[in-house]
Amino acid sequence: MASGQQQYRKHPEYSMPAATPMDQLMQGPLVAWVRTFKDDDENRTELDYSQLIDGAFLDNVFSRL
Repeated sequence: MASGQQQYRKHPEYSMPAATPMDQLMQGPLVAWVRTFKDDDENRTELDYSQLIDGAFLDNVFSRL
């Protein structure tokens, strides 16, 4: 180790758990864009993964395009 540098240890109790691929997808820009197609009455509820894999919601999005 070069002089003046400290070695920092990883503290598992302070580290954040890694996001799952599903979490990354649901927080990503594509899902954020798809949320803009929700109707006003649907905006009260959050879009979840099951609505995306169901296909009905995405079919509605594609029909609007």
